[in-house]
Amino acid sequence: MPTSHEQLAQEFFKSYCEANAVPDNPGRAFVQYVSHLLIQRGSFDASHEQLTDGLTDGALDGGIDAVYTLFNNEPLEPDSDIVAGELPSAAKQGHGELEVVVIQTKMHGMGTTAIEKLIANLPRLMDLSPATNLTTTEFNDAILDRFDIARAAWSALAVRGVRLKFRVALGTMSDLSPLNGETVAKIDELERVLKALPAVSSVDVDLEMAPQLIQRHRQLPPENFTLAYQRSLASGAGTITLVRLADYAAFVDDGSGRVRLSLLDENVRDYQGQVLVNQAISETLASPDGTPFWWLNNGITLICQVATTVGEAVHMTAPKVVNGLQTTRVIHDFLAKNPDSAARDQLVQVRILTTSDDNQRDAVTRSTNSQTSVDSASLRATDAVQKDIESYFAARSIYYDRRKGSFREQRAKGEAVVSIRDLGQALTAVVLARPDEARGKPSSLLKDDTRYAQIFNSTVSLDLYLFVVRLDERVVSALASAAANLPGVQRRYLKLHVLTAVVAAKLGFWSTGTARLSSVLTTWQPSDDEVIQALKVVQFSLKNYSASSSSSLEKATKVQGFTTVLAGVPWGDVTAWLSAQDEEDEAVQAAIDSAEAHPGYDDI
Repeated sequence: MPTSHEQLAQEFFKSYCEANAVPDNPGRAFVQYVSHLLIQRGSFDASHEQLTDGLTDGALDGGIDAVYTLFNNEPLEPDSDIVAGELPSAAKQGHGELEVVVIQTKMHGMGTTAIEKLIANLPRLMDLSPATNLTTTEFNDAILDRFDIARAAWSALAVRGVRLKFRVALGTMSDLSPLNGETVAKIDELERVLKALPAVSSVDVDLEMAPQLIQRHRQLPPENFTLAYQRSLASGAGTITLVRLADYAAFVDDGSGRVRLSLLDENVRDYQGQVLVNQAISETLASPDGTPFWWLNNGITLICQVATTVGEAVHMTAPKVVNGLQTTRVIHDFLAKNPDSAARDQLVQVRILTTSDDNQRDAVTRSTNSQTSVDSASLRATDAVQKDIESYFAARSIYYDRRKGSFREQRAKGEAVVSIRDLGQALTAVVLARPDEARGKPSSLLKDDTRYAQIFNSTVSLDLYLFVVRLDERVVSALASAAANLPGVQRRYLKLHVLTAVVAAKLGFWSTGTARLSSVLTTWQPSDDEVIQALKVVQFSLKNYSASSSSSLEKATKVQGFTTVLAGVPWGDVTAWLSAQDEEDEAVQAAIDSAEAHPGYDDI
């Protein structure tokens, strides 16, 4: 009979499944749930796309159900600068923390066999030597892809003095306390093996049982915050305050020594490390007897939905730091390392603006950040075209998450949620006919001004954006059907190519641009049969390309060479082409069967 902890853990899991898109398989759904608790709650702020991208469970997963590589709490992607070797200033200065999170789950129990797989496989998957030989006969494509990210980032940062942390979470809805001696011994052995990894700073192996899952589930990011101040001046819907540095550091801390990312507006989240400005801030903090800190610093700007002053504190609902990210990080990190410093009593100016108007919020974000060096790509969410898409989608019950994570504040229930990254990838696949680029460079699409302008501009019909979103929904639904017979991992890395292929099959040709889509924008959405047919074309072409290029299926989807192969398919008569491929496969298999049944004399 389940314990009370186990019953409550099961109820929480059920509630998560009902409120979110989860795999049909209960075991895979549980993997997503545990991953959600570990990398979306608390101080982390991973998007849904980043959450699902890290899921690796299935055949040949090496006992590893999910993998995430995070720098300063944010997940890295295949085209992240750190993975490509282009280190941000923070990393070059040795500032920050790289964390590899490996998740293994069992809905019930946690045997030592599962831990033994991790002991055997993790050292090989994290081996940085050039001779590392990892193949698709041992590990699935998702495992190889996620550990490629981990090794690349680990290798790039190890020599910079960045803190490197390895964390393993073993999740189960069972309550196994107290652990038996054999399980404890295996966990200790796993920790020893991981501590032997090159340049590792620390290792945590945690058994996330029913009580721990319950605690994590209850750790919802708070909406209401209190900031104590020393002086204040109110004007209209705004308040200017002088705040003790210790009080401000406590305000942004998540309770575990990390800066709570949900407070930092996505537009200006990129911490620059020990650049000259931040070095100057640190030096001022280290010498508190000199000029007052708030005289030398421009301060911090917060925007919130509601602010109420009670005594000498401001109580805020859903506050966001829209300017002053660098100052926030430096103050928090300095006092975390020097908790007894006299700087804790220094003051910083904090402006608190109250508005629920997105236009006002965006204007403040742009204006305050135009005074400092911020990459233009960081302010995409405030572009007029993004606001137009948001309004157009909202009228059709689609929530456009142009500012990452904002939909969670709205508690949108029962509505489709589309992120800028999702839409950008789908547009790149459908409009530009470059599914390889959409697949391989998800975070770069918004950074490249030329590529961004091709898919997001005022000349593009808003109907096209809606068409692409609806098309994406149809393809995702069909790929998840029994007829497609696709594991979740393959659905993720084939979807964008199927998007391009199903449009090419409908039009009868493979090309780029928006003009060619005018005839189908409001009159067509593919049937399941059309999607499955496009999937078969992609699968046949991918199998042949992968074999000829000696690359894994997953890696082949990220290169232009495979897109070129797809472009060469006779899209005007796909049915005949597929029949020819089937006949060719049958002939090859018949020849193999004949050779096995009638061996020659070479072996005699």
